[in-house]
This record gives sequence, structure tokens and C-alpha cells, in this order.
Amino acid sequence: MITYQTGPLPQWNKCDPLVQGQGTVPIRVFQAFIHIDEPSGELNVSSGGLAKIELLYGILGMSQETSTFWHYNLNHECVLNPPRLAHFWSSRYMRGRAEVDPDPMKMFLLRDWTYVGRDGVVATKTLRSTCGGMCDQEVATFTLKERGISSPHP
Repeated sequence: MITYQTGPLPQWNKCDPLVQGQGTVPIRVFQAFIHIDEPSGELNVSSGGLAKIELLYGILGMSQETSTFWHYNLNHECVLNPPRLAHFWSSRYMRGRAEVDPDPMKMFLLRDWTYVGRDGVVATKTLRSTCGGMCDQEVATFTLKERGISSPHP
């Protein structure tokens, strides 16, 4: 699952559309290559391990924000429309990935992860974009966690 949160910028102008919402969108991992070289011995712990990770994924759903879309003027004042369903984050996320490469086999391929190796987190990958020029900043952080080991119950 990818968690998203969309809201107005701190300097939001009331004449601009108001887009807001949060939730999750399912993803599917189509291919993954994960090779971890963890540090051996206490002397190497500070140097950390290495992670060679490649993950090809796809988004299976659309985000569910609301938008007032563009305002109208009434007596020389901006009036917002009633909020309606808008798939703002998911469409902007796709545009941001296309900034890297429009080929889906490349735009949804995550490489060059940062090894973490603590608190159950193996590695992270942060993506940044301008939503294809449609937003100031979009940041997506993926976290690869260890699978929990459970003991069998009688």
C-alpha cells in the first residue's frame, strides 16, 4: 500500500482550487531483486551494510481526494465550488514518475536504495518530483521492512 496525503500549501490563495484528502492506494510488486550484505562483527557495524535492491511495481488504484476546482467570482470575490471527488495525488504521482522516463518498465523501477539495517527496516528509497510541473514538490518514500518471524501456536 502507498499512503498519500494532499493538502493546500501554507500560502494557499483562496482563489485557487482547494484539493485535500488522504488515504491509501494498493500497489503490486511484479519483480524484486533483493541482495543484502549485512555488516559482520561489531567493528563493521558503524560502516553499515550494503543493499542491492531493484523493485518493479505498479499502482492498482486511484487516490480519493476532493477538489473545489477553479473558483467563480461573485461581487468581485472568489467563491469556491462545492468539493467533488478528484484523483489528484495518483495522477500527479504518475506525471512525476514520467519525469524520469515515460517507459513504464523504467518509471516504476526502484533502484539505488539506501541501506538502513535497524529497527526492522532493511532499506529506504525516496523519489522526488514536481508532478510534471503541476506541483511545487512531491515526495514519495518507500520502506522495505523485514518480514516478521512468528512462532507457531499450539
